[in-house]
Parts: sequence; C-alpha cells; structure tokens
Amino acid sequence: LILRLLVFGALGFMAEGRGPRIAASRRILSGLRGLGVGGVDGMSHTKALKRCCRTYCSPSLFILDRDGVINVDRGTWVLRVEDFEMIPGAAEAIGRITTSKKGARIAIATNQSCVGRGMITQDDLRDIHQHMLGQIERAGGRIDSIHVAPDTPDQASERRKPAPGMLTEALDRHGVDRHSAVMIGDTMGDMLAATRAGIPNRLLVCTGHGHQRGLEAHGKGLKLPLRIDSASGQKL
Repeated sequence: LILRLLVFGALGFMAEGRGPRIAASRRILSGLRGLGVGGVDGMSHTKALKRCCRTYCSPSLFILDRDGVINVDRGTWVLRVEDFEMIPGAAEAIGRITTSKKGARIAIATNQSCVGRGMITQDDLRDIHQHMLGQIERAGGRIDSIHVAPDTPDQASERRKPAPGMLTEALDRHGVDRHSAVMIGDTMGDMLAATRAGIPNRLLVCTGHGHQRGLEAHGKGLKLPLRIDSASGQKL
C-alpha cells in the first residue's frame, strides 16, 4: 500500500512571481517525493504543481523528523555511525528542497531516548549527526539546526514529541511564524507535535511508520485529510 498526498492545511497562493513559484514547486515536489511523499493522488501533473506551489513555496522553515524520514528506521536505536543508513534518495531530496527557495531553513526534530537511557552519549550522537550531515551536504543539501529530545518516555519533557517543545524551539531559533513552517514526519506523534505547536502544514510520509499509521487512522475512522491507495489504485 502506498500513502499518497498528505497535506494538512495550505498556505495562501500568491499570484505574484507565479512562473518562478511553479519552477520552485517542481523542485520541491521532487524533493518531497524523495522523502517518501508518494505524489498527489488523483491529480494531473499541472494541478499537482499548483497545489505544491500553494502549500510549499511560501514556507520559510521545513522541520523534518529523522528516523523513518531521513534514515532507515529498523525499530532499534542508531547507536553507532555504522548503524546509520540513509533512506535511498533522502539526501538528494533534501538537496532539492534546499535549492528550491533561497533563504528557507531546514531543521531536524528528533526523539533520541537512547541518550537518556545511557546507551550512547551526546558526543556519540553528535558523531552520528556529523556523518548524516556529511551525506546531505555531498548531495547539495543543508541542515540549519538539529533539535534533540534525549528524554525517556517515562520522564518526557515538553521537548519530546508529541509535545511541541522542539518544534517551537526551531520556530524561535529561525524567527519563523508557525504559519510559515511545514512539519514532515512518519508518525502521528510528529503530526500531533505540529498541531500542538500551531503548525498548520503537516505531511505524513510513506517511509518509516507513515504508511502503517495512515492505515491505522483509517481503520479507526479518523477523519484525517489523507488518501491511502492500494497497489491497484483502489481508494480505501
């Protein structure tokens, strides 16, 4: 099953500079697909570009989850540089988003309870992130800030998702209004954190836990504005 478009809200479309915005939309749409957004379901390419333009050209800040969005989430912690495996195409996707709009910022907000559990140190985590940044930079991308919640679930602070602390921290650090940000994640915790931070633009990707969480939401009758397609294209 493939989780298709997954827009939770939209920013207003500005007619000025429409040509450059459409060109930027092509790059951003390409980048989002690389990060696991399967495309815009049931739309022509032109309509998809227009929606992408309305929703993703205006944001000044992209906030990405890490595990399941940037690197492969195997259900265990990344404790060594050797354990970090980039999702194929993710670094290149971030590169395309980086170049799509000059001045836009890209942040990562990630729960890493392995630090709070004493499994790795902050220095170990920095080494892992330096390795990740190197791969992204070689693909032409850039990460402007990394926000980490090392808390364990039973001692969670307001920074650990689904609490909004890391996201509001990123907004404050980059001086961006919440309406000018997009949260991209693979869990309902990511989406809830964005909701609590007041970020109206949220994407649930189909990598990591994304497709399963979408199916579960549908099964529970949750009225989320997303579409889930089977391999045959049948709407579920």
